[in-house]
Amino acid sequence: MCKLLLLSSSIEEIRMIYIFDVDNTLYNGSTVRKFLLPAFCRKIIPLSIILSLPYYFFLFKFRKPGRSITEKKIRGLKGISENAMSELAEELFATKFKKNLNPLILKEVRKAKERSESVILATSSFRTIIEPLADYLGADDIIASEIEFNNGTGTGRLRSLPPYKEGKKERVMAYLSSVGQKEENIVFYTDHQDDLPLLSVAGKPVVVNPTRKMRRIAEKHKWDLLEDSIKKKGI
Repeated sequence: MCKLLLLSSSIEEIRMIYIFDVDNTLYNGSTVRKFLLPAFCRKIIPLSIILSLPYYFFLFKFRKPGRSITEKKIRGLKGISENAMSELAEELFATKFKKNLNPLILKEVRKAKERSESVILATSSFRTIIEPLADYLGADDIIASEIEFNNGTGTGRLRSLPPYKEGKKERVMAYLSSVGQKEENIVFYTDHQDDLPLLSVAGKPVVVNPTRKMRRIAEKHKWDLLEDSIKKKGI
């Protein structure tokens, strides 16, 4: 009986960590793109950051920038007000983001929370933009791109490696190490093949409304698929 009690206790201690990609997975769209225009119109961000986006898209899409990206000054991020970004993020969540959340994934988040599992948002979007969503969901943590602020003002640098492709895997693995967990204990939800590095090591990969390429990969590996019936008809 004592052995059975000890075994039962050890099983209960094993908690899964549910990790959710945000753009086109939890949220139907791109949070950064939705944020940029109003942020520019309100003079929160300069035009230069919008004009430089194609360069950074190319850098992260086709090359591996590595941790050196945190040493590079990004002119458009210098002088940004943290408070102004946060206020706009709160407003946009209430008026735009909240109504475009994916009901399928919201249900998965709620089920995980009901079981007292950890819920983490992992996205290449900026942390400040994602914080209202994390608060709404009761997420335990955020792994995101982080602007470095000094006394509420952007220094022009990023605090850490943006979680994109291999960078997302690296950031998640560092997080798991910090909380004493392993990759086999994570359930990871995403829509896109850019997240293959993390999908490939996750204990349970779940592919959401996938691209055609991601669908083929998911079917090959027999990964779980979650699909909105309307979007599925449009394939």
